[in-house]
Amino acid sequence: MRWFRSIKERGKRLIAFRRRREDPERAAPDYRWVRRTVQTLVVAFSLSVVVVLGWNGTRALLNTFIFENDAFALNQFDLETNGHLPKQMAMRWSGVKLGENIFSIDLTRVRRNLETFPLVRLAQVERVIPNRLRVRLREHVPILKAYSLSYDSQAQRIVAKPFLVDRHGYVFSPGLEGPLLERQGFWQRLPELTGATRLNLISGRVSPRAQVHFAIQTILAFERSALTEELKIRSIDPIGTEFLVLNASGRQQVRVGRSYLDKRNMKQQMTLTRAERDSRFLDKQFRRWALTLQRHREINRNLLFADLSVKDNVPYRWAQLDDLSGGKLHSANMGE
Repeated sequence: MRWFRSIKERGKRLIAFRRRREDPERAAPDYRWVRRTVQTLVVAFSLSVVVVLGWNGTRALLNTFIFENDAFALNQFDLETNGHLPKQMAMRWSGVKLGENIFSIDLTRVRRNLETFPLVRLAQVERVIPNRLRVRLREHVPILKAYSLSYDSQAQRIVAKPFLVDRHGYVFSPGLEGPLLERQGFWQRLPELTGATRLNLISGRVSPRAQVHFAIQTILAFERSALTEELKIRSIDPIGTEFLVLNASGRQQVRVGRSYLDKRNMKQQMTLTRAERDSRFLDKQFRRWALTLQRHREINRNLLFADLSVKDNVPYRWAQLDDLSGGKLHSANMGE
C-alpha cells in the first residue's frame, strides 16, 4: 500500500505541473506584495522626513521669534495681595528672575513655590503679554503674635520661637529670618498673646485652645468698637479659660470675660451659640470701657485698670493726670 500512495502523490504533482504550464498567469511568480511593501516603506520614510523637518523648522521659528526674543523678556512682576508680603520677597520665593523669557516660565511651578511658604494660603499666577507676570496671593492675615520658648540644640540655649495666628485660629510660622522679620512693620503692630509656651502652639494647624479663640474674638470685637481710634492693645494675658487681661496704650489694663447665662434672659441666650454670646458680651464690655474712659477724661483722670467682666458694675483704679509718675492711686466702683 505504501508504494501505491507514493505513485498517487507523484501523479497529483504531475497533473499540477501540467496545469501550470498550460496557464501562463499561474506559471509566473506573484511579486505584487513586494511592490506594496516597497511603496509603504517609501511613504513612511517620506512622512518621517517631513515630520522631522517640520518639527525642527517650527522649533527654530519658536526660538527665533518667541523664546529668544527680547520683547518677551520679563521686566515687570505685579503682586496683588491681601496681606503684607513685600514684592521682592514674593519674587524671590517664586523662583523667577527679571530678563527670563515669559513663555519659558512654568506657572505651575511658580504657584507651587509660593504656596510652600507659611504666609501664603493661595496663589494664582498668569502671564500678561508681552513682558509681565501677574501674581495674586491670599495670605494668612495674622491678628496675633506669640512667642513660644523652646530649646535650640545648635545654639544650646532657650530661644523664643515666633508664631502668628490668623482670625480662624490657624497658627503658622512667619517664615522670615530674624532681621528681615523685624523690618516688617505689621509684625511690631500685632498684639502679643502671652503664655504661648503652655498653649502648645503648633505651626500649620488650627489651635484647639479656648484661650486662643477667645483672644481672637476679643481682638475682632475691639476692632469693631470705637476704641480703635484712641487706644491700641499691646498684649493679651490669658487667665484660665474665662478671662483675659488686655494691656493697652496709656498704661491701661482691662479685664474682660466670657459670657455666662443670665436667668432673666435664659430662653433668648439658649438660642445662641457660645461664640455668639461671647461676641455680644465683648461688644457690651468695650462699650462700657469707652464710657468709663470718657467719664474719667471729663474730670481730668487717667484710667489705669477696669474689670469689665463684672456685669452690674465696673471696679476700676485711676490717678490724676499729673500724678502718673508715682502719685497716689485711687480705687472706685462705677455702677451701671
